[in-house]
Amino acid sequence: MQHLSSTYDLLTGSALISYRLSLSNYPWSAHHKDFDRVSLVGTGLLELALTAGLAVGSPRILELTQTAPLLISTASRTRVKIQVQAADARGHRAFSLHGLDEASGAGGWILHATGVLAGSEEGSREESAVLLLAAWPPEGTTQLDISNLYARLSARGLDCGPALQELTGAWRCGETIYAEVALPAGTISGATCFKHAFSASSSTAPSR
Repeated sequence: MQHLSSTYDLLTGSALISYRLSLSNYPWSAHHKDFDRVSLVGTGLLELALTAGLAVGSPRILELTQTAPLLISTASRTRVKIQVQAADARGHRAFSLHGLDEASGAGGWILHATGVLAGSEEGSREESAVLLLAAWPPEGTTQLDISNLYARLSARGLDCGPALQELTGAWRCGETIYAEVALPAGTISGATCFKHAFSASSSTAPSR
């Protein structure tokens, strides 16, 4: 993503950070479509939110709710702005993410996601969950059936091209789902396999 600008309010502690997305810079984005429209994958929104969090000293995402697909035009660029509010008494920062097609500007700014950021000091609370990943698959989990997953997603209007058909396994324990993802051969060098745990009650579904 191309960073455009950052504005900080020293009195309130809030910030406004702007980026620009385009298919020329991120050609793999074309592999993700909502009802035949190219849109940013869910974890792309996570990356944008995390980058904003790092900029304001709140590098953890507690919540992320996608409100509308962030469409990426094949003919132009999409401008993204993230408004980060001042920290509350617990050190949490609410944020909102909006997008705008630079060429048409049709519809104006659209809200695509909201959420909550937090400081890194809360990371110790998740140590027990991280330790579970020492064994893979994690003990006490039930393997989920992911056969025909992408065909089922396509039937619901969500198409994932070859670069995004990465899920190789999934296991569940209570409200926690463990996923194993491997990049298809020839897509991106320097990484081969990624394992992650997320809450099944979360409103954000990992896509990339």
